[in-house]
Amino acid sequence: MNINNKILDTMHLLKSNLDLEFNTDTQYNLRSKSFLSIFSESIKKINALEARSENTSKKFELGSRDVELHDVVLDMQKASIALHFGIQATNKLIGAYQEIMNMNI
Repeated sequence: MNINNKILDTMHLLKSNLDLEFNTDTQYNLRSKSFLSIFSESIKKINALEARSENTSKKFELGSRDVELHDVVLDMQKASIALHFGIQATNKLIGAYQEIMNMNI
């Protein structure tokens, strides 16, 4: 049970961090959404942060006046943090799965 609580806490933390970035008001109803759909949405949000970072960087490189250096750096850091957090959450889930598979029944 302790592993399951850790997994759920990690998933809720991932969801809340991504919701804060995108200012979403959605509440996940775990009964109506599958784990796969929640995980896929999280990955799409991380990908959107990466794309936003690349877009901001390209605008700055092309000399756009509406993008400043600090905007580029902030977007890059947000994308990096989201990616690292997603990797950590995935690794925790894989570790929990492996531990469950190694349990004796």
